Amino acid sequence: MLPENYGAFAAHIKSYVDFYKAEGIELEAVSVQNEPDYKVGYDGCSYSPEQMRDFVKGYGRSLGTKLMASETVQFRKDYTDILLNDPQTSNNFDIVATHLYGFNFRTMVSNYPLAKQHNKEVWVTEHLFNEEFDKQAANSESRNWPFIWKYDWEWLPSLKTTLAEELHDCMNNNFNAYVYWYLKRYYGMMGEDKDTGNPAGWYIYSNGEITKRGYIMSHYAKYATGRTRIEASLGSNIAAAQYAAGQASFLVTAYEGTNDITMVLINRSTAAKIIDIAVPAAVSNVSAVETTLAKNMASLDNSISSDKKTVRVRISPESITSFRLVF
Repeated sequence: MLPENYGAFAAHIKSYVDFYKAEGIELEAVSVQNEPDYKVGYDGCSYSPEQMRDFVKGYGRSLGTKLMASETVQFRKDYTDILLNDPQTSNNFDIVATHLYGFNFRTMVSNYPLAKQHNKEVWVTEHLFNEEFDKQAANSESRNWPFIWKYDWEWLPSLKTTLAEELHDCMNNNFNAYVYWYLKRYYGMMGEDKDTGNPAGWYIYSNGEITKRGYIMSHYAKYATGRTRIEASLGSNIAAAQYAAGQASFLVTAYEGTNDITMVLINRSTAAKIIDIAVPAAVSNVSAVETTLAKNMASLDNSISSDKKTVRVRISPESITSFRLVF
C-alpha cells in the first residue's frame, strides 16, 4: 500500500467498525493486515515492519476501536518490537497479535516482556492444525509424528502434541487470548454438514456436534477466561528438562478468580495417576471434569483432606482435567 493511501485505508477500516456499531455490534478490535509478512498467490497486502509502524503511528487511533498488530504468520517480534519501541506508535495500538504456523510452533510461543512493559495484551489470532501424516516421510519431518497417528485431529495428537500443548504453552507464557482457526469443521471446534467428505471417514461429527478439539478448548474457555494466571508447580519428580523437551507427563496451569482457583491439567501419560493438589488455604468445595477419548467434560470424583488444604483425585490416562477449588 502506498503511504499516500494510508489515510483512505484507515477511513475504510473505520467505516467497517461504524457499520457494525450502527447494527448494535461493538467490535473488540481490528487488525491492520492479516499476515503482512506472507507472500500469497491470492489477493493480499504486504507490509514491512517500518511500513506497519508508519501506518500505526499515523492512523492507529482513528479506527474507532482497539487496534491489534502485526498478525504475522509466525510470532515475528521484529514486526512488533519496532512498534513498541517507538513511543508514539506504542500509544496507538492495544494488542500484540500473532499467528503460530510452522513445524516448530512450540519454539515460537514464548513470554514477551516488552509487550507487558508497554501494557499490551498478547493474542494468538489464528492457528489451524489439519494435517494428514505421511508415514513414509515421517522421519524426515521436524516433528517426527508417531506412526500410529494418521491425522492430527485424532484425540492423541490433539492432546499430546498440537492443540492442548499449544494452549498450555500460550497460557504458561502469559498470552491473553487464543483463537483457533477454524470454528466449524471436523478438525475444528464443531462438526458441519460437509464432514461426510472428510478423508477420515470413520471420524465424522454431525452438524453442530462438539469435536474433541472443541472440548479441549472448552477446558480453557470455562476455567481460564476472565481470570489471572498464577503459579502452579509440579512435584519434584517432574524434571524441568523433561518439560523443556516436551516429554513431561503432566502439564498444568492455574488461575485465580474472586473466591476460587481453577486449574487445567493435561496427563499425556498412558497410565492413570493419583495426585494430590496442595493449596495455601482451606477449600470449601471442589469440582472437577475430565475429557478423554471416551468422555467429554465428565464429572470427576475427588476427596478433600481433613485440613481442607489438599485435594486427592485420580487422573485418567491421556486426559485433560479441569478443577475449581472454592475458598
